[in-house]
Amino acid sequence: MARDRYGLSTLWLPGIGIGEAIDLARAAGFGGIELVTTDLGVLGIPALRSAGVNPDECDSGERARLRSDLRALRWVTVHANHFGLNIAHDNNGIRAESIRQYWLAAHLAVDVGARALTFHPGFVSRAGSDPAVVLERNVAFFAEIATFCEREGIVAGVENVGSVRASGMLGLAQSELLDLIDAVGSPAFGLLLDVGWAIKTHAGKLRGRNAVEAIIEPWCELFRDRIVEVHLHGCMPTGPFEVVHHVALSDDLTLRPDALRQQLRSMKPMPLVFEIMASQADDVVRLAAQDADLLALDG
Repeated sequence: MARDRYGLSTLWLPGIGIGEAIDLARAAGFGGIELVTTDLGVLGIPALRSAGVNPDECDSGERARLRSDLRALRWVTVHANHFGLNIAHDNNGIRAESIRQYWLAAHLAVDVGARALTFHPGFVSRAGSDPAVVLERNVAFFAEIATFCEREGIVAGVENVGSVRASGMLGLAQSELLDLIDAVGSPAFGLLLDVGWAIKTHAGKLRGRNAVEAIIEPWCELFRDRIVEVHLHGCMPTGPFEVVHHVALSDDLTLRPDALRQQLRSMKPMPLVFEIMASQADDVVRLAAQDADLLALDG
């Protein structure tokens, strides 16, 4: 089926449970699901509660049932909750709890039969934090994750990030992530390329060019063989200095679908996960399906 490579992130499916998310993905012909170990309710927005799974509350029986239900799809990946967490925090307690929750996601990934496991990197936690120590803490943690993934036969990736609040975030620059991935040095560890975050973070490079040529192509050239998953969403300017992210690719006028199609076709096959924000899960699925058909990777 033409949408086999595409999937939906449960984080962006508001108001439904994981069973409904699987049914929606299957009915729309998507190949998989990115299972996120949280939901948007943690942000204090009950109306946007989504189909996440809390590993602390998911016992072995529930994991076995979830694995069975997920067999209705061709693949599943797991994306670790990062809200309120920081594996490189200077506070030992916050760092330890963040690491604990990331490991919960890792074990959930194995238990439900995921093919990939992805994370946000740790970041500078306060003014005066040493960036070298932040990198060192990331390398130490992800080296253990990579060893775990090699043993379990799955791959892991760290996501490029970027937002106004994330000025101290590791992962804004290609060089930071390249240093991290090189230092871990495992074939089981690479990059989760988020198309929308790359555009938002590096929008100053557009200068009249399309976003794929100006921004996405350099990311793909540098990390091509190390990309384990792709997040698909666009950005839409709402003012001179404001950008709405997690919109449909078709709403991002800086993106040329044919150019993005060419880049995605040049990569090894991997999960392509839509992260589109809408108030209803049905609208998310509709927009994702439209974008999948617009990209027409198999056409």
